[in-house]
Amino acid sequence: MKKKIAIISSIGGGGHVAVSGALKEVLDPDYSVVVNIMLQEILAPVDWIQQASFGHSSGEQMYNYFIKRRAYRLLNAMAWISHYFFGSFTKKISHLINNYLDKTKPDLVISVAPYFNGYLAEATQARFIPFILIPTDLDATTFVQGIDNTHHPLRHIALSFNDPEIKKRAHVKHHPLITGFPVRKEFFTHDQNKEQIKKDFNIPAYKPVILILMGAQGSQSTLDFARELAHLTQPAHLIFCLGKNETIQGQIETIPFLPHLSHTCVGFTPRMADLMAISDCIITKSGSVSVCEALYMNLPLILDATGGPVLKWEAFNHRFIPEHGFGHSLKKLSDLTPLIDQLLIDNQLPVIRQTIAAYEKKEALPEIKKLIDRLLGN
Repeated sequence: MKKKIAIISSIGGGGHVAVSGALKEVLDPDYSVVVNIMLQEILAPVDWIQQASFGHSSGEQMYNYFIKRRAYRLLNAMAWISHYFFGSFTKKISHLINNYLDKTKPDLVISVAPYFNGYLAEATQARFIPFILIPTDLDATTFVQGIDNTHHPLRHIALSFNDPEIKKRAHVKHHPLITGFPVRKEFFTHDQNKEQIKKDFNIPAYKPVILILMGAQGSQSTLDFARELAHLTQPAHLIFCLGKNETIQGQIETIPFLPHLSHTCVGFTPRMADLMAISDCIITKSGSVSVCEALYMNLPLILDATGGPVLKWEAFNHRFIPEHGFGHSLKKLSDLTPLIDQLLIDNQLPVIRQTIAAYEKKEALPEIKKLIDRLLGN
C-alpha cells in the first residue's frame, strides 16, 4: 500500500494552489496524496465568514475578492485583525488540527499555507510524523509563526534561495534546507520552440514582447497598465494576461494604442511558461509565485507597487528584485512608460536577463521528492 502524504494548502490567491498542484503531480505516482485547504476545510469552524454566510463564502474567497480590487490597505488591516482573532481560538485550532491528523492518518505532512504551521508542527511532532513546510512567499514570516527554533529531525523548512535575508525571515538557524522554489517543470526548461509559440499566439516575430500578468484572479489594474502602455514610444508587442477576469478585454480593445504597438489579450491559460519564454520583460503583481516563475525563466521583472501600500508579506519582494539587479519596483503608474522606453533604448533587458540567469536556482520538486523518499524510507 502506498504511503499517504497530506498537503495542506490555501485558496487565497493562485500561488498556493499552483504549488500544491505541482507537488501533487510529482508525488502522485509513488504516494497517495490528499490536498486539503487549511482554513476552508480543516479550520472551517473558526472561519467566521463561513459561519456568517452559512458556507456560501469563506475568508479566503473574501481575500480573493479584495485582491482583484487591489484593496491592499484593507487586506493588511484584515491580516492584523485575524492574527488576534485566531489567537483567541488557540485550543479550538489545535483540537481541529489534531482531529484532522487522526482522521486522515498521513505518513507525512506538507504545508504550503501560512499562519497555522505552529499548530501543525506541534501536532505532527507529537505523532512522530515528518513535517515539511514550504513557504510560498520569499518572506516566510507568516509561515513560521508559532514554530520554535529548536532543531527536530522530522521537521524541515524548505527555502527557495540561499539568501541571508530569506534565511533570517524564516528564522532558520540549523542548517537551512535550500530546495529552490517549487515551480512546475515547464518553468525550469528553456528549450521551448519560441518561433512556434509566437505563431500559436499570433505574436510578431521581431518586436520586443512585454507581458502584463496580474495574477490568476485577474485585476482591474491590467486596464490601467494598458492605458499607460498605449503611449510607449518604442515599438513593442504587449500581452495582457486577463486570468479569470476576461470581461475587461472589451475595454482594452477600445484603447487607442500608438501605431508601432501591437497587443494580444489572453484569458486563463495553462501555457504561462510559454508566454514567459517569448517575453522580454514582465510587469506583474508582487506575489512570490509569479516572481519566482519569472526568475526561473530568467525574465526581467517590473513589480507593481502603484496601488498604495503593498501587502506586508510581499513587501520584501520589492527590495529583493531591485537589490539583486533582477528588475524594478514601480511606485507610480506614470513612471511605467518612461521606464520601459529607457530599458528598450539602452538595451538593458538582455543585461538583466543575464544577471538573473547567473543566480543559483535549484529545481525544487526533485529536491523535495528526494527528501520525502528519505523520510519515508522509499
